[in-house]
Amino acid sequence: MRPSVIVRTLAVGTAFSSPALAQLCAVPCNGTQIVCHHQNGIRRHRGAPPTPLVGPNAAAGNILGDALWRIWGVEDGMTRGSGLATFTSWEIGADNTIAGPGPGGGTGTLTFDIPDLELRPVTLAGFTPGVKEPDMTVAATYAAVVGLITLPTGAFRINVSILTPIVAVPASCPPTTGLPTLSNADVAMLFLLAPFVPGVPFYENLRTTTEVNTISNPSVPPGPVGNSYSGSFDALLGAVTHMPINEELFAEMGFYEPTLEAYRQTTGFGTPTRGSGARELAAGDTLLLRVEDWQAGADAMAGQDRLSAILISDSSAGSPLGQAPPGGGPGFFPGSALLPGSAGFAPLYPTPLLGQLLVPFSATVGQGFNCHVVGDVPCSPTGIPSVYTDMWATTPPILVPPGLTGSVLYAAAFSVNLTTLTIPEGTNVVELVFL
Repeated sequence: MRPSVIVRTLAVGTAFSSPALAQLCAVPCNGTQIVCHHQNGIRRHRGAPPTPLVGPNAAAGNILGDALWRIWGVEDGMTRGSGLATFTSWEIGADNTIAGPGPGGGTGTLTFDIPDLELRPVTLAGFTPGVKEPDMTVAATYAAVVGLITLPTGAFRINVSILTPIVAVPASCPPTTGLPTLSNADVAMLFLLAPFVPGVPFYENLRTTTEVNTISNPSVPPGPVGNSYSGSFDALLGAVTHMPINEELFAEMGFYEPTLEAYRQTTGFGTPTRGSGARELAAGDTLLLRVEDWQAGADAMAGQDRLSAILISDSSAGSPLGQAPPGGGPGFFPGSALLPGSAGFAPLYPTPLLGQLLVPFSATVGQGFNCHVVGDVPCSPTGIPSVYTDMWATTPPILVPPGLTGSVLYAAAFSVNLTTLTIPEGTNVVELVFL
């Protein structure tokens, strides 16, 4: 199955929704069609500034097996209420502005070989105890061959979909049975760089160098810098290399199920940061939590009152990461008095004290809800959705109060059907670390 590739100019800046109480959600686009195989994304980058990144053997020319990689960790958003995530797409950054060997970019429109994809299990690095990196000793759990793309001069976001994105009425969307699934576990995404071919320019990915990130991939005991969730694989030496801890590969994973991301606004940043460092917070930071959920948009088109609720938890009843909760519990669980018949569950335990301290609203009917709104790329003038359009629900800004140093909290979101009082699906779990 050859993926479908779409390219767009690198976007800088983001617009956020306004908070809403329990109201009917607005019907997005034309009220009939959606984007099939909803690509709810977990991004691991900021919008800017990007820095070009070439392969480990770029000076002489990439060789077969050279790769760039990025880990999505359980604590970094890969744990889900459903236990599985249906993998639909990925997004990478490409640069055609700086001249390089073979003949390089920056000389006008050129044809590049987009890296092929591998998803791999994660192992612990041998050089520093506790540090995670891709396991290159086992077979990939998923692989895809992509192909060529022609790019003019500039920086771009390339969306690669496992299936060709289709805009259709929900009943006409093809099934997701042919898409790969990921479990509640760390996963490494590898971008395999094409070997050097004379006259063909190198592919140059993008990385960010401004993520405030101190403990994203810590060694045990703590070690020096160089423990980023991103790095490269040198096929000539068979060596895995880690980027400095403040650097991340520009990438996104897309899922059919709804996703949650943490946004951190700190002094000196023009836009909230997204990445492994965004979950690290200190007093005075502003925190936003954003849900992407295309299914909620489809249900809203069908006339349902669909909202998103946020739940904050600690680990007082056991760490929720990577495992389902041991039995029932308070809050948003199946069979609860508030939401009987809920199909989804969240591996979280409500923490009333810390939750009320951190979040300026409570997750009860009529409070703490946001409507899903159209974001990222708007609908066309004819009302047809763009394949880039996201359905967002974003919390109001949350000012981190003092007194949380050393705390670890967890956040999840739910798409709530206020007609039937059920939760069709929960999001991934994001760990919030307070410095």
